[in-house]
Amino acid sequence: MHCHIICFGNGFHGDDAVGIRIYQALIQLAWPAGVQIFEAGITGLNALRLFEACNRALIVDAYHNPETPGAVELFDLARLSRLSPVNYGHAAGIDFLIQALLASDKPLPEIRMVGVGIAGVSPFTSQLTRSVELAIPKAVHLIRQVVAP
Repeated sequence: MHCHIICFGNGFHGDDAVGIRIYQALIQLAWPAGVQIFEAGITGLNALRLFEACNRALIVDAYHNPETPGAVELFDLARLSRLSPVNYGHAAGIDFLIQALLASDKPLPEIRMVGVGIAGVSPFTSQLTRSVELAIPKAVHLIRQVVAP
């Protein structure tokens, strides 16, 4: 099995940095052979290549959830394609990436996402809100369960 864990986020937009912070926690852990962890940051469509040469791809990112910030959820591809994007003022989030992957003629790996709910973004700060900060260990635990049960 080749599994890519692909962590997205913007370190200058408050809670949107949660994917990057989870990446920093994940690289401190031992993983089975065949598991690779990537920090995709805000690469947009440049991240398409990270979905190649793997059987499974696990996206790690924030998702819009103003009702329950800090909620940690596992999304399959069908549910993922229905998520409301986090509003950055442009249309280049995970939803756009998924649309591009589905339009590709290349074979797709199994795609899932571990998402941390955020209420919104706060430009030009690296601070996470308390609820999102507390979600990091929960997200790491869920990722371990999904990738290396």
